[in-house]
Amino acid sequence: MEKVVVLMSGGIDSFLMCKILSENYELYPLFVDYGHLAANQEQKTVLKQIKFLNLNSAKLVKIPDLGLKNSLTLEEEYKDDFYPGRNLLLLIIAAQFAIGMNIERIALGIIRSERVFSDSTSFFIQRAEQLISDSVNKQMTIFTPISDLQKNEVVELAKELELPLSHSYSCQKGDLKECGKCLSCLELDKAILENK
Repeated sequence: MEKVVVLMSGGIDSFLMCKILSENYELYPLFVDYGHLAANQEQKTVLKQIKFLNLNSAKLVKIPDLGLKNSLTLEEEYKDDFYPGRNLLLLIIAAQFAIGMNIERIALGIIRSERVFSDSTSFFIQRAEQLISDSVNKQMTIFTPISDLQKNEVVELAKELELPLSHSYSCQKGDLKECGKCLSCLELDKAILENK
């Protein structure tokens, strides 16, 4: 069975992505703590998801706080949750992990969202795949198997595949109980309402 490094965040998107890919690939989960507020809760949730899906143990990577100030790193902000360069940073770390295990595929759980980020487009993924392949001197493939789905479709498919929402964490604030106010909470709450 072909191996894939899967970037996991603890959210429903990467949880669903792993469920879908686990049917045909051997998955090697990777969680990156990049100094964001929700890192501890996300890491705990990733471990819960791995156990639920019976995946290989996770590689946990912590990088120093890069000093970026936005909703993902500051308690008081709710306006801007775009973290410049985050997906490229995650993909480069995943490529290093993959190369060390002789794996040539990386999966990222991006979806179609009302909030369009420049590093979540198909154009970006194509360019990142080429850049990363050049940087490691080996052809790497980046999967985005749920990139055509919107959040309400992710929730609907997760329910169909019997993935418990209680095994996901989507809050940007990092508290045990999700805040219900950040952009990630609002997006998920809206998707859940649409699926009732």
